[in-house]
Amino acid sequence: VPTITTNFIAKDYNGACYDTDTLTIHIIPIPTVSFTGNFTVCKGDTALISVLGNYYDTYLWNTQETTSSISAHQINVGKYTYTVALSFNGFCKNSATKNNIYFKSLPIASIVGGNTTICDGYKLLFLAIGGTSYSWSPIVGLSNATIPNPIVQPVSSTNYTVTVSDGFCSSTTSTSVVVLTVPTLNAIGGGSICKGDSILLSA
Repeated sequence: VPTITTNFIAKDYNGACYDTDTLTIHIIPIPTVSFTGNFTVCKGDTALISVLGNYYDTYLWNTQETTSSISAHQINVGKYTYTVALSFNGFCKNSATKNNIYFKSLPIASIVGGNTTICDGYKLLFLAIGGTSYSWSPIVGLSNATIPNPIVQPVSSTNYTVTVSDGFCSSTTSTSVVVLTVPTLNAIGGGSICKGDSILLSA
């Protein structure tokens, strides 16, 4: 079996005469399979895995997909392996494996001090936990929208959402603050009376 492109010459004798013919065997090198894509994603997201180059025309992944690129999705956190079998014109077969496609867990976002009721003009303190960076929305009524523990003083009832990130993945949670209007009190009456007398007061 030749390992490089080779010409074979055949001769046919019938006594004193002979004829020749040439047959060429082309050896097609099988290229190394390389992958490209996003190999680390957050849970719930999709990892795009592609075979580099356009040498092969047939693909079969262990997901049963038959394209050069696949969108990998997993519902569980962990590292996963994807394998593809390739061929060109039905021959020159090859296979390759991409290990360690990592689906990362999401940070668990929570808020301490939320879902509460305050009077108009009062303040309270939020505390978001679960990540390394924080982004609050809306920013109205917040002392700082990018810290985990802003002081909150809304002028009306507001639902606040915080996005918590661990530097790669993020998650959100929300809380509500109900603002009550402080009643206006008008006291009527008063004055001077003698000891033992009574006076009518109303509000």
